[in-house]
Amino acid sequence: RNKNHFSHLDPLYKAEKNPFTVYLTTNATSQKNREITANEKASLYFYELASFKTVILKGRIEVVTDNNFKQKAWMDGWKDFYPEGPDSNAYSLLRFVPLSINGDIEFSL
Repeated sequence: RNKNHFSHLDPLYKAEKNPFTVYLTTNATSQKNREITANEKASLYFYELASFKTVILKGRIEVVTDNNFKQKAWMDGWKDFYPEGPDSNAYSLLRFVPLSINGDIEFSL
């Protein structure tokens, strides 16, 4: 979600109804992808090392199947993992939408 490092994702995040939605990638044949397909419940845990503060997001995760959307999310640095690019059968984009957030990190939108 860092606008400085991933500015091309900013329009995708702005279009989201939930401001805490997160996009992730994994290999389409990974164990994690199979688990997500079987059970959409997921959580993301963030830890700030310097202050020992944490936040956990609990929600639903899905495999994004829209090829146009996957093209927009693509980063050239991922070619190391997916040499065929965003059209690779191995490239899997995940969309995590939190339903609850708990933790001790202050944030602003």
